[in-house]
Amino acid sequence: MAATNLYRYADLFKTKKIDGNALNNLDETALQKMGIGDEFHRNCLLITRDELAKGTSLKKQVTSHSASVDVHHTAVEHTLREHTFSTMEWCDKCHKFMFGLIRQGLQCSECGLICHRSCAMTGLPVCNISSSIRSNSFCKRNVFSRDLSEQFDPASDPAPLVVVKCVEAIEERGLNSEGLYRTSSATLTVNQVKKQFNKNPNTVDLDNVHDIHCIAGVLKRYLRELPNPVISHDLYSDFIEANSIRNEMEKVERLNDLVESLTVAHRSTLRYLMKHFTRICQHSLVNKVGPQKLASVFCHILLRPPRDCILEVINNSEIHRVIILWLIERIDWGVSSKDTMSNVPPPLPRQPIRKEASISMEDSDWYWGDISREDANEKLKDMPDGTFLVRDASTKATHGDYTLTLRKGGSNKLIKIFHKNRMYGFSEPLKFHSVPDLINHYRSHSLAQYNANLDIKLVQSVSKYESDHEAETSIELVISRLLEKNLEYLAKTKQYDQWYDEYSKTQQEIQLKQQASDAFNETIKVFEEQMELHLQNQKEANPKDLPELLRNYELLQSRMSEIREHQQALNDELQEQINTNRGMDRNMNSIKPVIMELKKIRDQCIMWLGMKGVKREDINSWLTMENVESSHNQLRSDLPHHDETLWFVPNLTRADAENLLHGKAKGTFLIRQSSRQDGYACSIVAKERETRHCKIIFTDTGYGFAEPYNLYKTLKELVLAYQESSLAQHNDELDTTLAYPVYGPPPPDENMYT
Repeated sequence: MAATNLYRYADLFKTKKIDGNALNNLDETALQKMGIGDEFHRNCLLITRDELAKGTSLKKQVTSHSASVDVHHTAVEHTLREHTFSTMEWCDKCHKFMFGLIRQGLQCSECGLICHRSCAMTGLPVCNISSSIRSNSFCKRNVFSRDLSEQFDPASDPAPLVVVKCVEAIEERGLNSEGLYRTSSATLTVNQVKKQFNKNPNTVDLDNVHDIHCIAGVLKRYLRELPNPVISHDLYSDFIEANSIRNEMEKVERLNDLVESLTVAHRSTLRYLMKHFTRICQHSLVNKVGPQKLASVFCHILLRPPRDCILEVINNSEIHRVIILWLIERIDWGVSSKDTMSNVPPPLPRQPIRKEASISMEDSDWYWGDISREDANEKLKDMPDGTFLVRDASTKATHGDYTLTLRKGGSNKLIKIFHKNRMYGFSEPLKFHSVPDLINHYRSHSLAQYNANLDIKLVQSVSKYESDHEAETSIELVISRLLEKNLEYLAKTKQYDQWYDEYSKTQQEIQLKQQASDAFNETIKVFEEQMELHLQNQKEANPKDLPELLRNYELLQSRMSEIREHQQALNDELQEQINTNRGMDRNMNSIKPVIMELKKIRDQCIMWLGMKGVKREDINSWLTMENVESSHNQLRSDLPHHDETLWFVPNLTRADAENLLHGKAKGTFLIRQSSRQDGYACSIVAKERETRHCKIIFTDTGYGFAEPYNLYKTLKELVLAYQESSLAQHNDELDTTLAYPVYGPPPPDENMYT
């Protein structure tokens, strides 16, 4: 498939287990059932199969005159260019099919003759411009299949006209189209637009093309048919090698250098496309197209090996995808966020605020009286953390108690408000004269005063008096909270990044100094051996040579002292830098939970606003970031959690998991198939060093442990997120993070558990 440029279907054939036997049974119907809807592609696959399996394939019917054409003219008489054909074509010499989906062979730009590369080497028919050798698909002014450097001037244009027109049309009316670049359009309509561009790209008006997926298809076709891809052949091996760099910062720096090494036409086009992809990702909440999906679509379009190494694509397929993903996600292409406040709705007029201390319990908007626990849960459903209400407890009639229902960690926490001797509180001693006093206190003070696990304030009540206007006001409050928490999140992540950059730089200096210290040790060892040899020679030396040997020995001693002094100075500097780095490491570890908590609050606000009907593109535009789905959960690239084989043990029973985790450190975990075989479960050493089990939920939005946190596209993303965030937010018994993969390196103090 690689040899005939059909490799775009290689993964599909692997998935469907199409081996040699199944290959013979393929037909139009079977290919359609496999999801190959394009008739041209199906025909190409079947004809190629016939040539491979039977040695025979469909030939073009030729007239006797055509068969007798002199084919002994040299190829240099023609102006041959590598070409991609979008319809069924046959070689004008051997009359066999032009195999493949792209770059199937050569075409003369003067007479339109088509031939295989091998056929061009053994003689061709004469180049006759006036002949009708070619069908009406031939156009001398092709812009498709022409080199980038021939199509535009980078000094005045950012990219070829085809690219610019398609991108502008998509960004003007298609950024919110679901499945952009992933939804196919009919080959016929794509070919019609391609033909218009080939005739005269300046006259093409894409406003007349109503299907945005057709325009996206044209752009993909144009990029796929480039004889030299956007990431040019000469740098292919360099980009592949860059993917092997383990250090994240070094890898980004190397990719940046390689982008700058591209010729100006290729570099300018790549920058233009990457800016376009970044803007698409900014709308991913609506169009459902994020960096991962874009990388999967464009990995073989933007990056492919030279023709003489085309089989490398078999082994490098995943590397292609990773490289394009890094280019989209990690490189700064200079795309700024939209004006964050331009679409924020104007503030609503404020209502006079009633001082709750001056009103009775019954008049407080957060007091709902005798409602059931189920009703309270329903009213708090999908609300952001910090939302609360108060209802009568079951002991209200006998003791005068109440229940505070508080949203925390995506679930509802029930906290009893006790009443005794006209005082109220969560626990003895009761400090408040009334429930409103208690509520007002915890509006401005964290409940961590009462319970360390409840580090949250009473932010917003569910009001029993809420009218439509007040509902809008609460939306305004959540928007305000979202913007506030997002700014805090950005500030904290910036601080973390600064510390991380400093830490990485100092870590490199420490490594160099440690190497230098080791070199000093080796040098000292050499000097000590020399001095020992001197002492032996002094005993055996001729008396007249002894003064000279003693002088040399003193020189060695003096030099040894200097070396030791330099080493000591170096070791002092080294220890100072190690202490500095430890401090920065503590700072980074202390700020990680803050970053995760801010992100969680921000995501809750986004979800709540979405539930209230606020448009997602508006929410996205209010935030000073490129993509609200972006996560800061991968703060370290050296974590063992990145290796899934260290924690993913699918065929393990619950009992086997408990045996495997027995005696392990708290936070040691694994992921396995659930006992019902309908999903996955996490087994982890948690409270009191007992093995606990937690079901992993999978919904349309992704994996997670509880609503509304099913946000992770893969199990690996879930593991990385909870490597930093405690599971206690979902279950108090799981008071730990996913700290240590079961087959990963043990914690430093592992010996205390064995």
